[in-house]
Amino acid sequence: MKRILVTVATFVLGLVIGSGATGVFVKKFYENQNARMYSFDVAEKAMLAGQLRAGLSQIILESADRQIVQGVLFLHQNEEFKDMMGTATSYSAAKEYYVCAKMDFPPEIAQIMNELPPVPESKCSGEE
Repeated sequence: MKRILVTVATFVLGLVIGSGATGVFVKKFYENQNARMYSFDVAEKAMLAGQLRAGLSQIILESADRQIVQGVLFLHQNEEFKDMMGTATSYSAAKEYYVCAKMDFPPEIAQIMNELPPVPESKCSGEE
């Protein structure tokens, strides 16, 4: 009986130590991912600002237009992103961009955009 109790106690202790170690590693990984994303975001903003100051706004706009289409298609075609919280926000932002800029939806994403709720006029006027 004593042997069984020692085995169970050792097993439970191993679970506790293993869970604690996993928690530490996951926390560190999460912190590194957040730091990496934030630092890339800062670098991207700095490069974008430099390009805008250099008068490359038309090239930047054309690139952003292409990236919107590619991003919407990527989100729509990948099952793991369909139910994520940020996906709906991304779709709404894309639709708002096209509606407020009074642009037709690109044919590649027109069906996706047409399935979304309409954009209120107040969003385009900045009242909301």
